[in-house]
Amino acid sequence: MNIGRGIIGGALGGLVGALIWAGVSYFAGYEIGWIAWGVGGLVGLGCVWAGKGSGNLLGTAAVVIAVLSIIAGKYVTVEFSIRNEIGSEQGVLQSALANIQDDEVTISYLADEVIQEREAQGGNIQWPSGVNPDEATRQSDYPPAIWSGALSRWQVMSPGEREEYRDQLAQQIRVGVQAYFSDVSSVGFMNSFGAMDLLFFGLAVATAFKIASRGSAHDTKADAGTDTAQTETR
Repeated sequence: MNIGRGIIGGALGGLVGALIWAGVSYFAGYEIGWIAWGVGGLVGLGCVWAGKGSGNLLGTAAVVIAVLSIIAGKYVTVEFSIRNEIGSEQGVLQSALANIQDDEVTISYLADEVIQEREAQGGNIQWPSGVNPDEATRQSDYPPAIWSGALSRWQVMSPGEREEYRDQLAQQIRVGVQAYFSDVSSVGFMNSFGAMDLLFFGLAVATAFKIASRGSAHDTKADAGTDTAQTETR
């Protein structure tokens, strides 16, 4: 038995299993948890096949590889789910950067600044009926007095100052989008583990260890034959 090759074989099996799991989830549009069990099986088989044998040491290595493979597969699966729900980070960023080329959208950021200043002074903002303040980007979304104040600030800016302001907004948007996707990925990954996930996780680990530590009946007989031959030689 070659432990080094067994570990490499197990890693390859885990990689294939994780990719299959993520791919099926991507095309199906939702996660299929029981495939994680198969990942553990592929890890064990890869260890035995490449290592040309089995044993507890290889079984322990298979457990570690299976855990890492399942976590990787789970993470990629969650990322695919996020992409299906809200799009890619790059796509959202490009869309947001394109929006601020619209003067009305850019002025809405100035309107938000006016609102923040008034609220800091204890002022009460009366939003138009049916408007969600978090989604306001147009003149009709804001109270007339707020928009008037923002428009005044925009009109006194020179062309160079307007471009500089847009550059500042672009930087804020990049940071905001990156932070948003990072939070969504972290929360989504942690929340993706349910009772059934833990069950399949345990089955995958147990299967990987069982296969890699015991191998097949053929492997067991072969190992026994080798041991006998070595004993007779001695």
